[in-house]
Amino acid sequence: MNISSRFTVEKDNNLSKDGKLILRANITSKVEVEEWLRCYKASTSTEWIVKDEPHNLQKLVFHKYWMCQLSKHNKIQGSKRNKGCPARLDIKIKKVNKDTVKNDKIYLKRDVPLPAVITVTQHNHKTKDCFEALKYLRVTEETKDKFYQYFDEGLAAGAAFRMNDLSLRLMPNSGQLRANSAVNPTPRMVQHLFDQWRISEYGQSWGCDPFPKLREKIPLYASEGTAIHIDDSDSDDWAVVIVTPIMRRAQDLQSSCEIIFTDSTSNVEFTHSSVTLMLTATKGGAVPIAILIHSSQSTECYSKAYNLLKSNYPKCFGGKEAPGIFMTDNSSAEKGALLNVWPTALQYLCHFHIGQSEWRWLRDSKHHVPQDSQQKLM
Repeated sequence: MNISSRFTVEKDNNLSKDGKLILRANITSKVEVEEWLRCYKASTSTEWIVKDEPHNLQKLVFHKYWMCQLSKHNKIQGSKRNKGCPARLDIKIKKVNKDTVKNDKIYLKRDVPLPAVITVTQHNHKTKDCFEALKYLRVTEETKDKFYQYFDEGLAAGAAFRMNDLSLRLMPNSGQLRANSAVNPTPRMVQHLFDQWRISEYGQSWGCDPFPKLREKIPLYASEGTAIHIDDSDSDDWAVVIVTPIMRRAQDLQSSCEIIFTDSTSNVEFTHSSVTLMLTATKGGAVPIAILIHSSQSTECYSKAYNLLKSNYPKCFGGKEAPGIFMTDNSSAEKGALLNVWPTALQYLCHFHIGQSEWRWLRDSKHHVPQDSQQKLM
């Protein structure tokens, strides 16, 4: 057993017997118990679940015991983790005083007493260096932190899993490490970690209000030069405007007062919201002047998003209140909202959507265009 050097651990040869190991240790508090347990689990490739923690102790400082994670405790019949393992880990910390020292002189009457009594009973399965047992281990806090760093760097769950697996392949004893779920969690475990990270960073994505978490993040984004504006006065029709430093520079370009391209993507993430890009043409290609996120693609919701942009950036079109032209798709809701908010701007349909509309018209059976003529007419 390779336990941290800060702990002194001795076997009690008088009380230990077949199937039961009794240890004495210089553990004096609950915090030290948790630290010792982490070391013990790592060195023995075992995992434990809490069975009970008695309170109102008279002669003890601490008492808690665990069952092997492959025991029947909290398991249903037929569960892959239910191996019926009877192994139990029991830790007691005795009080060190005149009475306890008198009854336990060997371990308490020392310069460094060993007040902790650790009892470990035998497993009914292999543990150390057993690949089957390794796959049932829980993810360690160190591994969780490693994956959270991957997520912070922009990796999704699948990419983070592959990155971690690749890093383990390059290490000595890679086969055993890759089989160990404590350091190499399964894709399902990684997805769970990703979901937990996303909730902590961005809030719950479904069934709750996302704006408290977004407002919490506004100062962080502002420190990086990104402005976020929210209108959630109506919980059904809400809008968010995002403007980064590059977008703010793009708003001042001459091209921004000439023509603005708008395009929307619907059903984004779990919120099923829509994202609308407003882009200007530059020598380097299209650059957004703002990103709009809104709850739906209704005229009212588009209008709310456009008005939010207009109120915060009234002259975002090259110093003017409206561009000369909006280039859009054939969305009546979007076109109607643009007309309401910027009535002086002309609206043109882009070439792609003209062709798309023509093809749909030709393919519509009610127009009775023969199938062999559709492609020719197109």
